[in-house]
Amino acid sequence: MGGSSSNTSIAAPATFPDLIATSSAFSSIIPPRAQFRTLTPEDRLLSVIDLVLHGAQREFPVTRDGHVAGVLTQRGLLRGLATRGPQSLVGDAMQRDVPAVDPHETLDAVLGRFEAREWSTAPVLDRGRLAGLLTADAV
Repeated sequence: MGGSSSNTSIAAPATFPDLIATSSAFSSIIPPRAQFRTLTPEDRLLSVIDLVLHGAQREFPVTRDGHVAGVLTQRGLLRGLATRGPQSLVGDAMQRDVPAVDPHETLDAVLGRFEAREWSTAPVLDRGRLAGLLTADAV
């Protein structure tokens, strides 16, 4: 009953990507549709300022006729305000060539695409319909 020592080592805490199995889809981390706001290209940047100041969302999918037309990033919002002013349109400040991800892709695959292309946000499309918004901050 003396002081025997154990050879058990304590593992370092795993980072978030280490906790995700390569085969797991990331659909479980997408917030429900009701938890994020969408904009239209005709919305004014002034109205977006209000959303940012009174909510937690900083990046916004922009839709037209039920389809994703682009994404207004926080950087795009600030650039639009600085160059065009608060009365300018979301459509003039949004990023149009946005990458879309599928909710059934593996998180590893999506993270790889985010890192390789330096994306900050991407709409999640499930069978062509907007199902969520994935941001670099969320993963």
